[in-house]
Amino acid sequence: MGSEPITFRLRKEGDFDGLTKMQQRRSNFQIVTGRVYELDLTGPAGQIDGEFFGVFSDVTPKLIGVASSNWNPQNVARMLAKDNPDIFREEVDLTPHMAYLVMYPGDTLAIRTQDGGRVCVQIVVTELAESEHVSLALGTPPEPQWRRFRLIRDLSGGFSHLPLNNTYSPPFHWDPGLSMLVTNAIGDGPIPARDLCMYPTFQGCYVSVRYAGINADAQLHIVDGVLRDSAPLQTDIKPMRWSKVHFVSHDDLLGLWSPAPVGSAVVCDIELVRVQPGDRLSGRYANDL
Repeated sequence: MGSEPITFRLRKEGDFDGLTKMQQRRSNFQIVTGRVYELDLTGPAGQIDGEFFGVFSDVTPKLIGVASSNWNPQNVARMLAKDNPDIFREEVDLTPHMAYLVMYPGDTLAIRTQDGGRVCVQIVVTELAESEHVSLALGTPPEPQWRRFRLIRDLSGGFSHLPLNNTYSPPFHWDPGLSMLVTNAIGDGPIPARDLCMYPTFQGCYVSVRYAGINADAQLHIVDGVLRDSAPLQTDIKPMRWSKVHFVSHDDLLGLWSPAPVGSAVVCDIELVRVQPGDRLSGRYANDL
């Protein structure tokens, strides 16, 4: 069995900043009934490492419950896996309702509030035994991830998918500030859906696109991977409006088309999400499509 939970009540004059590492130790706390630790804080504070002020070991997995004294939607708790506060395993809203995160060795709990006054945060820490960790892992399936791409075409002609041209695989690079894949090198051939979906080759995707920098309707086309037959999925995509959601299979090609830019460039954003096996057909069957 894992350890019994220990509760930390942190009362602070002013907000937690989510950045400043807390240096307090067990001796700084007032201990209430043996398993409740209370502390009044002043000055900057916002990050707690896995030792929790020397009460626990940093190398053990833990279940962390967090709650605060009000319902301000700007207050959050994050589990950081690295020193960069913008890279985190998970984030939960910090409210009077207790929310739970899993802490692994080396992780840091970041608390950020924006109440503008006195704040009380309650943290409940439980070390996980091996069997509890295994049960938690088995009950936590992988979360589906969306994909977002940005194609920037700074040529006078806009996008033109030209279905009979050689297929084009854009050289995307990951922009951590935007949390998307970006490219400025744009060809004129249709883009293989598998280059965008990034899933096993037998799975398709739902896709939606948006164009910026134009003043007339843009289009999205689907291209067959064998004969290069082309058909429009949507021809009335308004500037700065997301298209309808369309389905592309793993061997389809996507064609982008837009009018010439109003200014220096046309931008096309693409969002995709994987279609789980059977979901699309079962949905079409349920709706008699």
